[in-house]
Amino acid sequence: MSTFSNHVSAVPNDQIKRVTGLKFRQDVNSFGPLGYELDLTQLDDEEKDAIKQHISWYKQRRDLLVNGKFSQLLPIGDDQNIYAWSMRKGPEQVIGFYRKLARPNETLDHYLKLPGLSNTVE
Repeated sequence: MSTFSNHVSAVPNDQIKRVTGLKFRQDVNSFGPLGYELDLTQLDDEEKDAIKQHISWYKQRRDLLVNGKFSQLLPIGDDQNIYAWSMRKGPEQVIGFYRKLARPNETLDHYLKLPGLSNTVE
């Protein structure tokens, strides 16, 4: 993951014009080197505070998120709407689970197998 460059961009997105919430953009872009690519003068105080908090959270976990072992938790292609992955280093692990689009009453039809944990169900 250390070779990626992940940026939280402005909305609407310059390329596809999608509007996505700041928290979602921050969460997805936390896996690997993090950057922000937006105009801070266009943000309100709440958004600026959220960015400060997120950067603080990220700095505490930077080594894990940049140098940890990446695992894809759901096979790519099974569902083009649901994605899950993890970064693990030693006893620490950060898991990302995302849906691109909200759908009513959507469920996950299978378990996520988490690396480094016993995945037995009793």
